[in-house]
Amino acid sequence: MKSRNPIWVSLPAKLARSFSVTVAVAASLGSFVAPSSAGIDGAQLSQARVADCAEPSITTQPMAGGRTRFSIADPCRAGQTVTFTYVGVPFQRKVDSGGRLDFILDCFAGDGSPVQIGFEDGSTFSRNAVARDMARVSKVSVLWSANVNLDIHAFEYAAGFGKPGHVWAAAPSSPEDSRRLSREEGQGRGFISHVSDGGNLGSHLEVYTFWHHRRQNGGVIRLALDYASRGSMPQGETCGGGRMAEVEFLVLKLSRGGEFSRTEGVFQPAACGAPLSEEARYSTKAIPDLFIDN
Repeated sequence: MKSRNPIWVSLPAKLARSFSVTVAVAASLGSFVAPSSAGIDGAQLSQARVADCAEPSITTQPMAGGRTRFSIADPCRAGQTVTFTYVGVPFQRKVDSGGRLDFILDCFAGDGSPVQIGFEDGSTFSRNAVARDMARVSKVSVLWSANVNLDIHAFEYAAGFGKPGHVWAAAPSSPEDSRRLSREEGQGRGFISHVSDGGNLGSHLEVYTFWHHRRQNGGVIRLALDYASRGSMPQGETCGGGRMAEVEFLVLKLSRGGEFSRTEGVFQPAACGAPLSEEARYSTKAIPDLFIDN
């Protein structure tokens, strides 16, 4: 782990779910946010095409676990790429041939802030992120711009690799299952609430969301980060002097009390053809553990 440009300024907890914190987050993301290409092609579309399309139907629905569903219905803009920009982070999705698009936004920096919604034809609209349960969850997120796959691994209550309680992209749990387990066991449980394999357009994000239980004892959820595209045997562009040998990322933590923090990190180059130990591959130093209490 190496930290550079410590430009994050801590805010009082009561401000952390206000628009102020989202502005600070956006200002601090820097090179970890992939540039958005949406709108470039749109500038080439005729003004007549823009004028032909009325304002689309854009609705928001608060979802469990600190998430928002955006639903777009707009046959006139079928096939267009849409860019959802939240705290400066762009996420790109396509309207289907029937003019519909559903996008679930993980509110990893809190809710209540405006999300800019831009279409290829140059039209832009704004809707506020609205989520449920923000006061009951903590979130640990990893943001990166390189087209590689990084995976968060959470080992709940000392769970072993591949055992119950090991939560990651291949065993993500769900809001419903984690909340049910939390109620049955009387302790918090988590789920992967946003997954990126590095292949989608825009920025790449993975989020682990932890449901707190009011009767839980204090403890720690051990977290690790895997450079999954490199795997256990680095090859090609992911090793040596390869283009993807060094990958920078940003770790963001949002507590249920609203406190927000950021840490910059980097996967250093590894030798090509040299097997990585489990400790080297699943780096616990790359991502801070999540401390929990009641």
